[in-house]
Amino acid sequence: SAPPPSAKLMAALVPRGTTPDPAPLPTSTRNFDHQQHRWQIVQVTGEKERAKLDLDSLRRSLDNHILRLNSLLANPEVSRDRLDSAIRSLDAELHGRLLDCEAPLRETVGTDGTYDALL
Repeated sequence: SAPPPSAKLMAALVPRGTTPDPAPLPTSTRNFDHQQHRWQIVQVTGEKERAKLDLDSLRRSLDNHILRLNSLLANPEVSRDRLDSAIRSLDAELHGRLLDCEAPLRETVGTDGTYDALL
């Protein structure tokens, strides 16, 4: 069966080894792609802002725990129970925060090097 005449004409107009550019996407498809990209940007921006807020909160919390530990250690007569309580409080908070992000952490970097309390 011979190719249709339009195929012969197309072959004559396109140099051998090249292909014609695809037809431009309909406007509705371009708008959909544009909206999809905008939505992805909004999602990523939101995730980034949440991560920044979480990091800032963690930093403030660690600063408070460090201040508490420093003030306890500055006292030469600090009781073992008060020091143990401060360390356990820090451990509980860090452990709770790790549980919140444990699944993504395990998926991306595994469990090597994650936080373990040495009590």
